[in-house]
Amino acid sequence: MITCVADKATTKPPRKMATLLHALDVGLPKEELFTWSPNVTGSIRQEKKRAGRMEFIKRFVSLTSQVELRDKNVVIVDDQYTTGATTMSHIEMLLDAGVRNVLFVALFYLTEEVPIENTCPRCGKPTRIKYRKRDGAPFYNCVPPDYNGTGCGWMGNLANG
Repeated sequence: MITCVADKATTKPPRKMATLLHALDVGLPKEELFTWSPNVTGSIRQEKKRAGRMEFIKRFVSLTSQVELRDKNVVIVDDQYTTGATTMSHIEMLLDAGVRNVLFVALFYLTEEVPIENTCPRCGKPTRIKYRKRDGAPFYNCVPPDYNGTGCGWMGNLANG
């Protein structure tokens, strides 16, 4: 069987992982096994370390399928691998449900954000392209230390820097 990591209700575009799952042309049954709680508070991105991210997922993501999983083999698809917290949390839920084997497939591995050829007008450090959560719009950001950067926190419009 093949499944995907569930998107929160606020994810843009909505249900992107479920859409990807159902678009895959594979000879496996497709099943959406995981669900985010509607009472999610905060964001996994606020958790910088793997342990904090795993705790966030355990608090808000559930294995909600009615499909019998005991002794099944399951492939999980996700869009990115950052710290491994999503991977390990989802694998643990499946193993606890009696799944025999799990293969986790990430479309890309996020080693770090890629700096672009732009410098901050305030402090002169390299900026990065970030994406606004509410609508996915890109912007420049001089990433501050609170978010694992060394910059001053300046943000600017992509069109005019």
